[in-house]
Amino acid sequence: MLIKNYLFWFKIGTWMCLITGLIHSLNFINKPQPQNEVEKQLFDLLENYRVILPGGFNRSTYELMLFFNLNMTFFLVSWSIIGMILVYSLMPTKKDRQIVGVSAAIWTAYLIPTYLLTFLIPLVLIAMTWLCFVLSWITFKKVGEH
Repeated sequence: MLIKNYLFWFKIGTWMCLITGLIHSLNFINKPQPQNEVEKQLFDLLENYRVILPGGFNRSTYELMLFFNLNMTFFLVSWSIIGMILVYSLMPTKKDRQIVGVSAAIWTAYLIPTYLLTFLIPLVLIAMTWLCFVLSWITFKKVGEH
């Protein structure tokens, strides 16, 4: 049975976003260890081979990957905090329907590169979050029609 309360789905999507961000932050607890000589060489290159970037910045691929990992965690946790604030102010109005619609659209756009560039765990978590925001938008439309 489809729960027809848009706030329920928005709240679940917000919590899924927080859970995904917290699970993603586990990447920072321990560093993966190379399992063989080839991996050892790759890890060494990731950490120690530095490239001069525009503006004179000198960064390793590991540092860039760390930035993107931090960025994803920050995005997920920030989105969940904003969502938790919105849950208590959303009303069945046209403006709030647009807010829920924009959330569904942003998560649809976010799901595409997740599908193309990651692996099963983030894909499932992001897809579940996306589904909740889309269901929130679908059920919000039904609320507004009655």
